[in-house]
Amino acid sequence: MKSGSQRRSRLEIYINVLETVRNGESKATRIMYDANLSWYSAKRTLGKLVDEGYLNVTENNDSRRTKRTYNITAKGISVLKYFKGAEKLLDIKL
Repeated sequence: MKSGSQRRSRLEIYINVLETVRNGESKATRIMYDANLSWYSAKRTLGKLVDEGYLNVTENNDSRRTKRTYNITAKGISVLKYFKGAEKLLDIKL
């Protein structure tokens, strides 16, 4: 992550969310906290990543509320590998 008070780019946020899900977090609230996002930003980001095929969402209607869980797809894993490789080649931190 960038130092100081610089804002993260949208790409950095997407990569951070994908890493969070790959590392085992599957609930939107936990992803939000781990990726350091507001609720609005987390919902928008998760929706975009699902729409683009980087994440899958599963809905469970067992209780009064619908519970959604997120899982990374093969496409999402490929993107993470690509950007981690680029990060190493360029010697930068995303």
